[in-house]
Amino acid sequence: MTESKTWRAAGGAGWSLAALLILLNAGCGKPDNQGADRTLAPVAVAVETAERREVPVTAELAARIAAVATVEIRANVEGRLTEMSFKEGNLVRKGQVLFRIDPRLYESRVQSAGPWSKRRRRIWKWRKSNSIW
Repeated sequence: MTESKTWRAAGGAGWSLAALLILLNAGCGKPDNQGADRTLAPVAVAVETAERREVPVTAELAARIAAVATVEIRANVEGRLTEMSFKEGNLVRKGQVLFRIDPRLYESRVQSAGPWSKRRRRIWKWRKSNSIW
């Protein structure tokens, strides 16, 4: 750098520093006595005596919940459901009847099979008792 450029850079920084000091000094003057003759009105303050008592701690929070385990229930036979004997989300016990299927379809199939179904049952029982399989 040449000597003239160095002097300009240092001089520019010096002028900035001088301007800053003048502005800071202007704000540090003696306070005016214009508002000294005014008095402030007293402020009202509420006072309470503290007492010890039980206070319930509650919180209302928005949240989502999900079941730990879910089960899909399907019938192994065809037919129309006539009754659902539980409410969704309730616990069920082993062996509890969950659905009732319309029995008319199965009753009609048994009646249409007629004597053939009786004969088949007799043969099945005879084979089972004689261990013929």
